[in-house]
Amino acid sequence: MHRVTVLAIGRLAAAALGLSAVVYVALRAGPVVFNYFTVLSNVLGVVALATAAVRGLRGDPPSARFGLFRGAAALYLATTGVVYWTLLYGADVDTPAWSNYVLHLVLPVVAVADWLAEPARVAYRQVGWWLVFPLAYLAYTLVRGPFADWYPYPFLDPRTDGGYAKVAGMSVGVAVLIVALGLLIAWLAGLRRPASAR
Repeated sequence: MHRVTVLAIGRLAAAALGLSAVVYVALRAGPVVFNYFTVLSNVLGVVALATAAVRGLRGDPPSARFGLFRGAAALYLATTGVVYWTLLYGADVDTPAWSNYVLHLVLPVVAVADWLAEPARVAYRQVGWWLVFPLAYLAYTLVRGPFADWYPYPFLDPRTDGGYAKVAGMSVGVAVLIVALGLLIAWLAGLRRPASAR
Protein backbone atom coordinates (compact mmCIF):
# COMPACT_ATOMS: atom_id res chain seq x y z
CA MET A 1 0.00 0.00 0.00
CA HIS A 2 1.26 3.46 -0.90
CA ARG A 3 2.72 5.53 1.94
CA VAL A 4 0.28 8.40 1.32
CA THR A 5 -2.67 6.02 1.62
CA VAL A 6 -1.34 4.44 4.81
CA LEU A 7 -0.72 7.88 6.31
CA ALA A 8 -4.21 9.04 5.33
CA ILE A 9 -5.86 5.98 6.86
CA GLY A 10 -3.93 6.48 10.09
CA ARG A 11 -4.84 10.16 10.21
CA LEU A 12 -8.52 9.51 9.57
CA ALA A 13 -8.62 6.75 12.19
CA ALA A 14 -6.98 9.01 14.77
CA ALA A 15 -9.30 11.90 13.85
CA ALA A 16 -12.33 9.64 14.23
CA LEU A 17 -11.11 8.43 17.62
CA GLY A 18 -10.46 11.97 18.80
CA LEU A 19 -13.82 13.18 17.52
CA SER A 20 -15.62 10.32 19.27
CA ALA A 21 -13.95 11.25 22.57
CA VAL A 22 -14.85 14.94 22.20
CA VAL A 23 -18.46 14.15 21.26
CA TYR A 24 -18.74 11.67 24.13
CA VAL A 25 -17.59 14.11 26.82
CA ALA A 26 -19.70 16.89 25.28
CA LEU A 27 -22.82 14.73 25.40
CA ARG A 28 -22.09 13.82 29.01
CA ALA A 29 -21.24 17.28 30.33
CA GLY A 30 -22.76 19.65 27.81
CA PRO A 31 -21.28 22.71 26.07
CA VAL A 32 -19.23 23.62 29.15
CA VAL A 33 -16.54 21.18 27.98
CA PHE A 34 -15.59 23.62 25.24
CA ASN A 35 -14.20 25.90 27.93
CA TYR A 36 -11.38 23.40 28.45
CA PHE A 37 -8.13 23.92 26.57
CA THR A 38 -7.91 20.12 26.37
CA VAL A 39 -11.10 19.85 24.33
CA LEU A 40 -10.29 22.83 22.12
CA SER A 41 -6.81 21.51 21.34
CA ASN A 42 -8.27 18.10 20.49
CA VAL A 43 -10.82 19.69 18.15
CA LEU A 44 -7.98 21.48 16.36
CA GLY A 45 -6.05 18.21 16.23
CA VAL A 46 -9.00 16.37 14.70
CA VAL A 47 -9.42 19.07 12.05
CA ALA A 48 -5.68 19.07 11.28
CA LEU A 49 -5.47 15.28 10.96
CA ALA A 50 -8.61 14.94 8.84
CA THR A 51 -7.62 17.82 6.57
CA ALA A 52 -4.09 16.48 6.16
CA ALA A 53 -5.53 13.09 5.19
CA VAL A 54 -7.79 14.60 2.53
CA ARG A 55 -5.04 16.86 1.18
CA GLY A 56 -2.68 13.90 0.97
CA LEU A 57 -5.17 11.73 -0.91
CA ARG A 58 -5.91 14.56 -3.35
CA GLY A 59 -2.23 15.20 -3.89
CA ASP A 60 -2.49 18.85 -2.88
CA PRO A 61 0.80 20.78 -2.90
CA PRO A 62 2.31 21.85 0.44
CA SER A 63 0.67 24.88 2.01
CA ALA A 64 2.63 27.15 4.33
CA ARG A 65 -0.53 28.27 6.12
CA PHE A 66 -1.81 24.75 6.63
CA GLY A 67 1.65 23.67 7.75
CA LEU A 68 1.58 26.41 10.38
CA PHE A 69 -1.88 25.23 11.46
CA ARG A 70 -0.73 21.61 11.75
CA GLY A 71 2.23 22.72 13.81
CA ALA A 72 -0.06 24.73 16.08
CA ALA A 73 -2.36 21.75 16.59
CA ALA A 74 0.60 19.51 17.43
CA LEU A 75 1.96 22.13 19.84
CA TYR A 76 -1.33 22.66 21.67
CA LEU A 77 -1.91 18.93 22.00
CA ALA A 78 1.65 18.42 23.24
CA THR A 79 1.02 21.16 25.81
CA THR A 80 -2.24 19.48 26.81
CA GLY A 81 -0.42 16.22 27.39
CA VAL A 82 2.48 17.69 29.35
CA VAL A 83 0.30 19.89 31.57
CA TYR A 84 -2.14 17.07 32.29
CA TRP A 85 0.46 14.46 33.18
CA THR A 86 2.53 16.86 35.29
CA LEU A 87 -0.11 19.02 36.98
CA LEU A 88 -3.53 17.40 36.72
CA TYR A 89 -3.05 13.63 36.65
CA GLY A 90 -4.84 12.00 39.54
CA ALA A 91 -7.34 14.83 39.97
CA ASP A 92 -10.95 13.80 40.40
CA VAL A 93 -12.48 14.25 36.96
CA ASP A 94 -15.85 12.99 35.83
CA THR A 95 -14.50 11.58 32.59
CA PRO A 96 -14.37 7.88 31.65
CA ALA A 97 -10.86 6.48 31.45
CA TRP A 98 -10.96 5.73 27.72
CA SER A 99 -11.89 9.27 26.67
CA ASN A 100 -9.49 10.74 29.22
CA TYR A 101 -6.59 8.78 27.72
CA VAL A 102 -7.60 9.61 24.16
CA LEU A 103 -7.76 13.35 24.90
CA HIS A 104 -4.64 13.56 27.07
CA LEU A 105 -2.37 10.87 25.65
CA VAL A 106 -3.39 9.28 22.35
CA LEU A 107 -4.18 12.43 20.34
CA PRO A 108 -1.19 14.40 21.70
CA VAL A 109 1.20 11.58 20.78
CA VAL A 110 -0.41 11.02 17.38
CA ALA A 111 -0.39 14.74 16.51
CA VAL A 112 3.30 15.13 17.31
CA ALA A 113 4.18 11.87 15.53
CA ASP A 114 2.18 12.95 12.47
CA TRP A 115 3.97 16.30 12.43
CA LEU A 116 7.35 14.59 12.57
CA ALA A 117 6.33 12.08 9.88
CA GLU A 118 5.50 14.88 7.46
CA PRO A 119 6.86 18.17 8.87
CA ALA A 120 6.23 21.55 7.33
CA ARG A 121 8.66 24.41 7.18
CA VAL A 122 8.26 26.72 10.19
CA ALA A 123 10.59 29.63 10.85
CA TYR A 124 11.51 30.20 14.47
CA ARG A 125 10.02 33.70 14.34
CA GLN A 126 6.65 32.15 13.46
CA VAL A 127 6.54 30.26 16.74
CA GLY A 128 5.35 33.49 18.35
CA TRP A 129 2.11 33.27 16.37
CA TRP A 130 1.39 29.98 18.11
CA LEU A 131 1.07 31.92 21.39
CA VAL A 132 -1.93 33.92 20.17
CA PHE A 133 -4.51 31.20 20.80
CA PRO A 134 -3.28 30.20 24.30
CA LEU A 135 -3.11 33.86 25.35
CA ALA A 136 -6.62 34.49 24.01
CA TYR A 137 -7.81 31.40 25.88
CA LEU A 138 -6.22 32.66 29.11
CA ALA A 139 -7.84 36.08 28.74
CA TYR A 140 -11.23 34.53 27.98
CA THR A 141 -11.00 32.20 30.97
CA LEU A 142 -10.04 34.93 33.43
CA VAL A 143 -12.71 37.34 32.16
CA ARG A 144 -15.44 34.70 32.10
CA GLY A 145 -14.54 33.10 35.43
CA PRO A 146 -15.99 35.71 37.82
CA PHE A 147 -19.28 35.83 35.88
CA ALA A 148 -19.63 32.05 35.65
CA ASP A 149 -18.17 31.50 39.14
CA TRP A 150 -16.19 28.64 37.63
CA TYR A 151 -12.73 28.05 36.20
CA PRO A 152 -11.82 25.01 34.09
CA TYR A 153 -8.47 24.37 35.80
CA PRO A 154 -7.42 24.81 39.44
CA PHE A 155 -4.17 26.56 38.49
CA LEU A 156 -6.23 29.23 36.68
CA ASP A 157 -8.61 29.76 39.62
CA PRO A 158 -7.71 32.94 41.55
CA ARG A 159 -10.09 31.95 44.36
CA THR A 160 -7.65 29.30 45.56
CA ASP A 161 -4.62 29.92 47.78
CA GLY A 162 -2.21 32.32 46.10
CA GLY A 163 -4.90 34.20 44.20
CA TYR A 164 -3.98 36.03 41.03
CA ALA A 165 -0.27 35.90 41.87
CA LYS A 166 -0.41 32.11 41.63
CA VAL A 167 -2.42 32.30 38.42
CA ALA A 168 0.12 34.72 36.94
CA GLY A 169 3.04 32.51 37.92
CA MET A 170 1.43 29.38 36.50
CA SER A 171 0.44 31.21 33.32
CA VAL A 172 4.00 32.41 32.77
CA GLY A 173 5.25 28.88 33.38
CA VAL A 174 2.84 27.40 30.84
CA ALA A 175 3.72 30.15 28.34
CA VAL A 176 7.41 29.29 28.70
CA LEU A 177 6.52 25.62 28.18
CA ILE A 178 4.58 26.45 25.01
CA VAL A 179 7.44 28.52 23.60
CA ALA A 180 9.96 25.79 24.43
CA LEU A 181 7.81 23.07 22.86
CA GLY A 182 7.14 25.28 19.84
CA LEU A 183 10.83 25.88 19.26
CA LEU A 184 11.48 22.15 19.70
CA ILE A 185 8.77 21.24 17.19
CA ALA A 186 10.17 23.74 14.66
CA TRP A 187 13.73 22.47 15.22
CA LEU A 188 12.76 18.81 14.90
CA ALA A 189 10.82 19.61 11.73
CA GLY A 190 13.97 21.14 10.28
CA LEU A 191 15.91 17.99 11.08
CA ARG A 192 13.26 15.73 9.57
CA ARG A 193 12.78 17.66 6.32
CA PRO A 194 14.89 16.57 3.33
CA ALA A 195 17.81 18.89 2.62
CA SER A 196 16.27 19.76 -0.77
CA ALA A 197 13.08 20.98 0.93
CA ARG A 198 14.75 23.33 3.42
